[in-house]
Amino acid sequence: MGWCGGEDSLKAIIYAGGMGTRLGELTKNTPKPLIQIGKKSVLEHIVDRLYQHGITQIIVKVHYLPGQIMEKLGDRVLYYYEPALFDWKDSLTRLEKWVGGEEFLCLNGDTISDVDFSEMIQQHKDDAITILLDDYRACGVWIYPKNYFAKKDFPLVPYRPKDLHWFDIGVPLRLEAAKKHFEEGEVII
Repeated sequence: MGWCGGEDSLKAIIYAGGMGTRLGELTKNTPKPLIQIGKKSVLEHIVDRLYQHGITQIIVKVHYLPGQIMEKLGDRVLYYYEPALFDWKDSLTRLEKWVGGEEFLCLNGDTISDVDFSEMIQQHKDDAITILLDDYRACGVWIYPKNYFAKKDFPLVPYRPKDLHWFDIGVPLRLEAAKKHFEEGEVII
C-alpha cells in the first residue's frame, strides 16, 4: 500500500466501522461513511478536508463492508480492520503504537463539517482533549494530547468556531439536511 504525507504531520483516526442500522435500507449494502452527499461520499469529504489542512497520515477504522471503503479511498489512507467492533476506547488503545506518542485527531466517519482544522490544532493545549462543539453538542472531532495513553485523565476543552456548519448523517433526518445543504449549492469543502 502506498503512503501519503510527511512524517511530521498530525495523524488522524477516522472511525468508519459502524453498521449504520439507524439508516435502515440505505446501509444494507453500503457502509454509512460511503453515503453520497453532493458529489462525494461522507468519507471522501472528511479525507479531502484533512488533506487541505496538511493532515495526510490517516488511518480509517473499518469493520462493516470494509472492502467498499478500501476500494473508494485506495492508498490515500491506511486501514485498521476490526473483526469484532470495539468501542472507541478499545480502538484507540489498539492504535497506540501507530499514533506514536504524538498529538492526534479522532473523527467520526459519519460527520462532515467546515471546521478549520489548522486553527483548531493551533488552539489545542497539550494538557487537554480539544473537542469540536456547536452550542449544544459534540460535532465529531477531537484532538488528543501526546501523553494521552500514559495518563488518560484530561479535561475536555471546547473549540467553538463561529458559523460552523456540520452534519452528522447517522439518522435519516440529519442525512436529508446534509443532502439539502449540498443540493442548494452550498459547499463547505
